[in-house]
Amino acid sequence: DMIAARATIAGEGDDVSGTVRIGAPDGFGVAFLAKRLGELTALHRELTIQLVPVPRSFSLSRREADIAITVERPTEGRLVAGKLVDYTLGLFASRAYAEANGLPATAAELGRHTLIGYVPDLIV
Repeated sequence: DMIAARATIAGEGDDVSGTVRIGAPDGFGVAFLAKRLGELTALHRELTIQLVPVPRSFSLSRREADIAITVERPTEGRLVAGKLVDYTLGLFASRAYAEANGLPATAAELGRHTLIGYVPDLIV
């Protein structure tokens, strides 16, 4: 409200301008955000958005990002945080793999399957 009041007094419009750096996990940034940011910048021609992958640790105070999308809620700093969505993971297999190897019926059976996943040391 304060910013809106100041803009009204100064005679400024509702134009959005400047640079905003958004930090997001690779998958979310590439699969979800990137294709939507063009629409936002088309509406606000003076707005520049920098989409950066968020590593395990980053600092909003050092301007590594202005907005950060993370899997876990931040525990340090004076930040405003809100939940965007529920997040779940799943296991997937190609039809050819499933036909050749079958599908596991229990978690214990996963050990006999070839899994492709994240680097364990980089998982938050």
